[in-house]
Amino acid sequence: MWKKIKLLFLTLLTILVVLFAYKYKITPTQIIPYPYLMNVKNIEGSLEAASSNVLIVGDRMGVALDKYIPELIKDTSAELKDPLKIYNWSRSNEGLHRSIDKLKKLDALPSVVIFHGASEEFYEKKFYISQKDIIMKNMALYEDDAILTMIMTAPFISKYLYTPIKYIVLGDYPKQDSSTYTGKQKQDRLEIAFKIFEKEVIELIQYVKSKDSKLIIMTTPINLETEPKSVCENAKTQTMEDYQKDIELMISEGNKKKAYLKAKELAKISLTNAKSHYLYGKVSLDLGRFKEAREQLTMAAAYDCTQWRINIVFNKILEKIAKRNNVELVDFDMLVNQNLGRDTLFLDPIFPQVIYYQRALNEIKKLIRKSFNL
Repeated sequence: MWKKIKLLFLTLLTILVVLFAYKYKITPTQIIPYPYLMNVKNIEGSLEAASSNVLIVGDRMGVALDKYIPELIKDTSAELKDPLKIYNWSRSNEGLHRSIDKLKKLDALPSVVIFHGASEEFYEKKFYISQKDIIMKNMALYEDDAILTMIMTAPFISKYLYTPIKYIVLGDYPKQDSSTYTGKQKQDRLEIAFKIFEKEVIELIQYVKSKDSKLIIMTTPINLETEPKSVCENAKTQTMEDYQKDIELMISEGNKKKAYLKAKELAKISLTNAKSHYLYGKVSLDLGRFKEAREQLTMAAAYDCTQWRINIVFNKILEKIAKRNNVELVDFDMLVNQNLGRDTLFLDPIFPQVIYYQRALNEIKKLIRKSFNL
C-alpha cells in the first residue's frame, strides 16, 4: 500500500516538475508583460543615432520635424565651437514599442532624446484581442508593488507569475494590421492599447533616465475639425441616424441655433457616438462657442471607430506620466487647438500649419539649450 502511495507521489511530482520545466521553456522572461516580443535585427541609422547629441524618435509626426532640423541646429549651437549633431531617427508607421527597442540597442544614448509620435500605434498588430482577459490580468499583476518587487529581484519568476499568452513576434519592419474588427472589438482594442501604451511610456522614461539622458516629450495635435471616419456599430441606432440627418439638414439650411439645441440633446443620449459629438461640436464652433466646440470635437475624435490617427487618451497618458516623472513636455496639441475656431490650424487631416510648428520648436529650442547649459 505504502509503495503504491509513494509511487503515486513520485509520479505526481515528476509531472509537476515536467510542467514547470515546460512552462519555463516556453514562457519568456518579462519585467513588463507585453503581449508581443521584439525580434528586430536590422536597424537602419544606428550609427548616426549613436553619434548624435540630440536624437528624435517617433512615427510620422517625428518624421515631419526633418525639415526643421537645420533651424534647430542653427538656433541651439550659436555659442558652440562645433554645432550640435541632431539626428531624426523617426520612421513612419513606427509605434512607441519600436522606438524603445531601437534605443535599447544603442550602447549609450545621446544627451537629449525627443519623442514625438503616438499617431500610428494601431498600424501594426501587437496583440490578439481574444487574449484581452489574460493581457489585463498580467498587467494587473505588474501593477502590484509586491509582485513587481519579486520580479525585479528575480526576473525568472515572471515565467511562473504571468499567465502565458499567444505572443506576436515583431520583426524588422512594421506590417500593417489587415484584420477586420467589430465595433466591440475596436473598443476592446482601444482599452488594451491604452494599457500597453501607458507601460511603454513609463519604460521609455525610466530607460532614458537610467542612461543619464534627458527626455523631451511632445504631444501630437489632433485635427478636431476633421469628421470621424466611422461610428462603432454598437454605438448607433436608426433613430440616432435619423436625428443626425435632421441636424445636418438644419445646418445646411442655416438654422444653426435650432441645430445646436438638437445636437446638444442628441449628444447627451448617444455618449459614445462619434458623429453625434461631431455635429454638436461643429455647430458650436459655427456659433462661436469655442470651449464647448473643443470639448465635443475632442470626444468625437476619441470615439472615432476607425483608429487612423492619435487618440486623445494617448496624449493624456503622455501628459500624466511626464508630469509624474518630472519629464519635460511640450504640449503641441494645446499650442494648436487652443486656437480652434480662430485660425486655420491644419494643412491636412494630420499635420498642423507651419506657424504652429514654429511655436512648438521655440519651446524645444529652449529645452535643448537648457539641457546643454547654453
